[in-house]
Amino acid sequence: MDFNLSIEDFTIILNALHYYKKIEKVGNFVVYDEKRINMLRDKLSQQLTEQHP
Repeated sequence: MDFNLSIEDFTIILNALHYYKKIEKVGNFVVYDEKRINMLRDKLSQQLTEQHP
């Protein structure tokens, strides 16, 4: 997959992930705990910095 995200887009995603860590999850969403969300955040950060050194 090839995504073209701006820094603003990335910031919005990071803020949404941060908020999502704080809310109570129900049903199948319980598996997305703080550890999993942080892993996704780190993965996005790494890929963004690899694309734009």
